[in-house]
Amino acid sequence: MKGVLGGALLAGLLVAVGATGIPAAVLAAVVPTLFDVEKVRLTPRQEYILADLVGHKDALDGTLSTDQLYDRLPPETQAEVSRLDFAEFLDACRRAGLADYGPDGTVTLKPSDKARFRITWR
Repeated sequence: MKGVLGGALLAGLLVAVGATGIPAAVLAAVVPTLFDVEKVRLTPRQEYILADLVGHKDALDGTLSTDQLYDRLPPETQAEVSRLDFAEFLDACRRAGLADYGPDGTVTLKPSDKARFRITWR
């Protein structure tokens, strides 16, 4: 499935740039080495943490660091989620297209209905 999806993606790109003479077999062999196609979904626990955070406007505008986001969690959630677990949660959000990291270390979260497709280069 990954090869087919990747081949279709790369074929579309090659058609767009005018390179249509590459055989499909070559595309199917090369594309899986360039792209990693993975569907990432948050667990119910992670969805709950995300819902706690997206209620804060500043969690969505990209001005908070990881530690500042953790501090926005309700005390009962902080008691159940360590900072290390929270870092793993943010990584899962990034892989699911629900979080972006800024160059200054800030994190921008998105509500779960605003997830984006993310391409990861190998």
